[in-house]
Amino acid sequence: MSAPTAETTALLSPIVSPTAEHRNASRRPSALSLTASRVYIPDDNEVWVECIVLGQAEDDHLRVRRPDGMLATVKTSVCLNALEYPSTGYSDMTAMSSLHEASILVNLRLRFQQNLIYTHIADILISVNPFARLPIYSEEVRDLFLTGNGSGPATQPHIFGFADHIYRAMRRSNQSQSVVIRLNTSKR
Repeated sequence: MSAPTAETTALLSPIVSPTAEHRNASRRPSALSLTASRVYIPDDNEVWVECIVLGQAEDDHLRVRRPDGMLATVKTSVCLNALEYPSTGYSDMTAMSSLHEASILVNLRLRFQQNLIYTHIADILISVNPFARLPIYSEEVRDLFLTGNGSGPATQPHIFGFADHIYRAMRRSNQSQSVVIRLNTSKR
């Protein structure tokens, strides 16, 4: 477990039942509206972890339960709203109700764990290197994107569909298109 940071001011032992503070949260309207909601908080090991809000600890602090069951008191200014995700994550993150660093990283991790290495944010294609061969570059997959209508297989992001979209835009507008590629070549 990581040491508490300036933003995570207190870690306590796991609890089985709600604390008295949680049971009395209804007496504090601001805590009541937050109780049982979920937030992401910064974490030294995982970057962001999803926690359950138990209530308000102070004016600018929340009491949360971390995924490991530990309780923490955190500044509200470092908390980000947690989201519900489809089982395969969001293939286009513009559909997410809240787009921020934590939600992007959680969505990319969820998709990566299912070998879905491509994700869109509108017309931006993000690819996470799986450091393994995946059967997503076969001739059969390529042919799915060469149907002639530019739609490819059921809106799933893929480099073939991205290239097809750029090519069709160039042909349609009769103007050059630009592609910016940024690589991070570090291995695990």
